[in-house]
Amino acid sequence: MIRASGCSYTAGAICYQQPQSSTVYIVCLVFSAIIPIMPRIKIDPDMLRRARHRMGYSLREFGRISNTDHNQLWMYENGRRNPQPRVIRRLAATLGVEVQDLLKEGDE
Repeated sequence: MIRASGCSYTAGAICYQQPQSSTVYIVCLVFSAIIPIMPRIKIDPDMLRRARHRMGYSLREFGRISNTDHNQLWMYENGRRNPQPRVIRRLAATLGVEVQDLLKEGDE
């Protein structure tokens, strides 16, 4: 465990980041809880839809193959929700594209 850059010990909380991880955690000393803060990685809904169409998958087929609920996929493709990084990796692998191909410009 390492202290994340830009984090300090304030108001009864400690910020840290696991080595080799992009997730930052806040340890709340008052409630003895560890709260993960997901990195702000945004998927490009249009790129996801185009990649799915290129493979010829319907939403239901893609959901079955990628082990992701088709309703979640609809929300991702319509910009209503943003998947977690592990889901983005799984979707990219199913579509045969690189993760960066599914991200909005400027996000990595």
